[in-house]
Amino acid sequence: MQGANLADTALVLSTNVVGEPTTVMFRKSDLALEDEKLFKLNGNEYVCLADLSLWIRLLSKGDAVYIAEPMSQFRIHANQLQQSERVAVRCVTERFLLVQEAHQLGLLAEPGYFGQAMMEVTHLLKKALADPRWSASSRQQLEETMREVTKASQRPR
Repeated sequence: MQGANLADTALVLSTNVVGEPTTVMFRKSDLALEDEKLFKLNGNEYVCLADLSLWIRLLSKGDAVYIAEPMSQFRIHANQLQQSERVAVRCVTERFLLVQEAHQLGLLAEPGYFGQAMMEVTHLLKKALADPRWSASSRQQLEETMREVTKASQRPR
C-alpha cells in the first residue's frame, strides 16, 4: 500500500495502525537519525509516540507491505512509562506535534486530512482536560497545547 496513505490513516485516527517495533521490518538505510536518536523528528524527541513517529518518517518516503495477521503480542502493565502522569500528558501533546511534523513531511496533503487529524487531536485534548485528576502543572500544559492546536487549526493550509 502507499506509505503516505497508511501514514495519513494513522494520523487522522490518531492511532498506531502499524504496530509495535517488534512487528516491523525496514531497511536501516531508509532511516536518517537526528542527533543520533531514533525517535527524534524536527528537534522533538518522542517518548510516548516514539514508534509512530518512526513509522511516519518511513512511510513519508515510500510504500509499505501490511500483513493484517497478528505477529506479536503487547503487554500492558502498571509500571509502563505511559502510566505516569507526566508521560500521559506528553502522549496527548505528542499527537499534536506529530500531526504538524507529518504535514511538514508532505503527509496529510489530501484536502481535509490535516483538519480531520487536528479535530482528532482536539477531541483527545478535550477528553484529557475533562479528567479532574490532573495536577495543576499537567492541566496547564494541556491547556497550552489546546491553545497551540487552536492557532494551528486556524492557519490556512
